[in-house]
Amino acid sequence: MRLVHNAKILAGIFLSTRALRDQCLAAGDGVLGFFALHDPSTLDQLQQIWSTCSPHQKQRLPLVLMGNKCDLVTAGDTHTAAAILANKWEVPFVKTSAKTRQGVEEAFALVVHEIQRAEEAVAEPSRNKTLQHKAVCSCGCSVA
Repeated sequence: MRLVHNAKILAGIFLSTRALRDQCLAAGDGVLGFFALHDPSTLDQLQQIWSTCSPHQKQRLPLVLMGNKCDLVTAGDTHTAAAILANKWEVPFVKTSAKTRQGVEEAFALVVHEIQRAEEAVAEPSRNKTLQHKAVCSCGCSVA
């Protein structure tokens, strides 16, 4: 459990078993999609994992792409491919390093921000519906 921007988040790592991955996706509020900047195959694996998610899961689970090991890589095809993918998926992309901690706090803060934004988007229609119901009263009073 981690406190970021006054929000508690639970992070889970699910790389190997599909059952565990599916369980984490079902219970989670957001996803940090890790891949290694020095190994293009890990970005391919992440794309395959995300493609197995249902459209409902993708809509419900905010995603932040995390290109790890930026301390080992200065630039390259994987970075460019990740930036293009993040743009295509309309998600944030952060270069991180577990060794130097570069970008790690930013990535967690971003996923929390994306989760909060998604929750607000879901709450907005119900709040508008409530306001519309209050305006229905003919005498001008506010009915809750």
